[in-house]
Amino acid sequence: MSERILLAFDGSRAAARAAGLVARRMVENPEISCTVLYVFSYGPAMASFLGVTEKDYRQALEQQRSKMQNWVTRILGRYGQRVEFFALAGDPVRLICQLAAEKGCRQIVLGRRRRSLGRFLPLLSISWQVTRRAGCPVEVVEET
Repeated sequence: MSERILLAFDGSRAAARAAGLVARRMVENPEISCTVLYVFSYGPAMASFLGVTEKDYRQALEQQRSKMQNWVTRILGRYGQRVEFFALAGDPVRLICQLAAEKGCRQIVLGRRRRSLGRFLPLLSISWQVTRRAGCPVEVVEET
């Protein structure tokens, strides 16, 4: 039976470490596949509020999506069909948990940055919120 892992990837060192962990697991178990999610934390309404045109917003999203996908491909590219990439805009916690459920993921892996205020105010930490809301186990990889 195949196992799917959702990797929440934001381009940080902690996320790169999390991707490395997933890659090692994929080497150990050829039945593992990976859904990679990059979340743009603000949508068109916020961009408009900030004075960004829709065209510029879409162009920035595409550039960032391409950058993140290229980075993930460098880490997980050798697994080809076993990796799918999503870039979505909105609330990261909701989107991570929702996509993991939709894809039937058995685990979520994400990084946690050291500079996060989540150490002091856990409600601000995406990793803290995901561990409490997800319908599957969550592994948080610390930044070194």
